Amino acid sequence: MRNSARLGRLFVACACFAGAWVVLPGCSASPGRGYAFGGSFDSSIETVNVPVVDNFTFFRGLGTSTTDALVKEIQRRTPWTVFQSPEADATLRLTIGDARLRALTRSNETGFNLEQAIIANTSFTLTDNRSGRVIAARDGFESAGTFVPDPSARERIDVAERELAQRLAAEVVSALRSDW
Repeated sequence: MRNSARLGRLFVACACFAGAWVVLPGCSASPGRGYAFGGSFDSSIETVNVPVVDNFTFFRGLGTSTTDALVKEIQRRTPWTVFQSPEADATLRLTIGDARLRALTRSNETGFNLEQAIIANTSFTLTDNRSGRVIAARDGFESAGTFVPDPSARERIDVAERELAQRLAAEVVSALRSDW
């Protein structure tokens, strides 16, 4: 009985070693050339300056709430430190150029909007402050936040603004990955 237990452990160890031997050659230091265990954000950047988002819409608080969400998303998902100074390694500028309300669903009985969305058109640029080189840029992408103004739910438009700010921040940080 003892030999069969020892033989079983030896078999499991060999199977694990063989599995690692098959999987590890697919790994790479660069996410663009295979699987990677490291980060996928530009490693030459340590600090990022995030000025207040330029907001050219009639939604007053959208710029500051998006800035706050963007700083939190960078701190949560990237190895970078947010450093509110022009001496940071890079500067991330985001502009919300247009935002509009759109009805998503209407009541058949009353014709009132049951669900609405704020749809924002934005652009961003991540610039290396040391060289002046644009690291990443994206222009004219849309994101949305929804709310239910129906009297039964009584959600305010602030709900959609907060959701929009969080979605914008998540989409921008995802677009900053260096392996796209």
